[in-house]
Amino acid sequence: MPLDALIISHFGTESFSGSNPQRLSLNGHIADIQTIINYVQHNGKVVDPVTGSDSENWAAAPTLNGVILSEVLNRHGYSTELINDFYRDKEQFTRALHLDPRLIVVSTSFVYSKDHLVRVINDIRQQAPDAFIVAGGPFVYQSYLIHQRSGEPIYSSKEIRQFYLFFDNIQPAIDHYVVSLRGETILCELINALRKNKSLKEIPNTAYYENGAACFTKRREENVRIEDFFLSWDKLDKSFFSAKVVSMQASIGCPYQCAFCNFNRGHRLVLSKPLNQVILELKEVAQQGVKYIWFVDDNFMLGAGNLNTILSRFADENLGIKWMSFIRADALKNVDYQLLRRSGCVEVQLGLESADPGILSNMQKKADPSIYRTVIENILKVGINCSCYFIFGFPGETEETAQRTREFIQSIEHPELDGILRWSFYPFMLLPLSPIFEEEQRQRFGITGCLTQCSHATMNTRQALQEIQKTIISLTESGAMYRSDNLALLDTMSTEQKKAFYAVRNTLSKRAITGELPISEVIRAFSPVLPKSRV
Repeated sequence: MPLDALIISHFGTESFSGSNPQRLSLNGHIADIQTIINYVQHNGKVVDPVTGSDSENWAAAPTLNGVILSEVLNRHGYSTELINDFYRDKEQFTRALHLDPRLIVVSTSFVYSKDHLVRVINDIRQQAPDAFIVAGGPFVYQSYLIHQRSGEPIYSSKEIRQFYLFFDNIQPAIDHYVVSLRGETILCELINALRKNKSLKEIPNTAYYENGAACFTKRREENVRIEDFFLSWDKLDKSFFSAKVVSMQASIGCPYQCAFCNFNRGHRLVLSKPLNQVILELKEVAQQGVKYIWFVDDNFMLGAGNLNTILSRFADENLGIKWMSFIRADALKNVDYQLLRRSGCVEVQLGLESADPGILSNMQKKADPSIYRTVIENILKVGINCSCYFIFGFPGETEETAQRTREFIQSIEHPELDGILRWSFYPFMLLPLSPIFEEEQRQRFGITGCLTQCSHATMNTRQALQEIQKTIISLTESGAMYRSDNLALLDTMSTEQKKAFYAVRNTLSKRAITGELPISEVIRAFSPVLPKSRV
């Protein structure tokens, strides 16, 4: 029997961060701790393999989209093989082709442009020229919604037509699309039709190309239940856990409507798993040797009012797992911070966006910078790290509002506290389907352009990037995020040693922005602050 579905979850993530490109790199490699150790050991050269790059760091966590898809298909009796990262797992992909899969499923959870998808599909076609390829996921669904509004001038610009699917015949070599917010059941119907050699054109919520034009099938509402997101981790192949870090969801969706966000939402997709189910999944991954969990919730457990109860349960189970998640700052106002640490939390991610009240109001953020400050200080006091995300250049932004955010970040660096502050800065992107993209808001703020090149009455993208660079240079006691830092290596260091290491890296990264760094200087700076057993 042929394999029903060969699933590809991920194939390299595009990032629109304005601060990531400013991070320190060595010989073209991001300067995470294990790469720096390798560089020092080899006297100024990075020599493969870099020990620690494939395990025990947040960047090594397999993505969750393919796991969920595989689980649903398996429940319906279909056979699957999961490729977590197409480019890193090419040998596995080649072996799986010998199983004669009925279709190759490409998830677009981590796709942000048509060009990116075209490149990936071309690479897949080189190895599997005759494969039946189906694509689905957020980028496909967003492209469909944007195409549905293409009669409106702001949704039919040249930039949008080039960036999204379905607008012309220059498309990826994809045979069929699943056009749905959650398309697992539709994919089951596609596989069943292929098994029986039936036409796919009658399957709802799909699309295909005919005579150079996109054709969309009838729409059908899909029922989404929280049970669809329950996972049986113990049934996954053992190799899935080799990195000792996994992504997990405790809740799905976000009830907020921030003006810059174009995530597709519906009341049916704001769901939270029962606490017992979350504990069950944590126990299953702990039994597989997992040490770190990245909860990929938009807002951990939807910012549950009983967060202390949840944290108490985590602490009582004593699973030996360390975890990280996005949580809204206001959800942490009344939390027991010592309990948060005892629960295993080692890092909190906060989408702060700005520290200017007027900009936060424009963003419909429903947030208060004074709450930000209190929550961050309390997190850092108990030794939990805090990662903060900011957007520069949102409509209404000026040099003065950007300076207010910059001064706020300087005020929360707190080098004297045990926790460590990190940040990531993004220039504002004008995304179709976001509230700020609509005509009324364009008129209100004098907005022109879209996507990565836009402007409004008080700032444009180029100026936003300049504000980001000014902010990076101004921050002396905190630094950018390096998600590929090996966590086990960092755990061998005291708080003081880690702070010294981060300080050196932050200093050198800023030096590198303005000029070349001599090899001898890099080695001399890092040697005293690295784990002694490694250098």
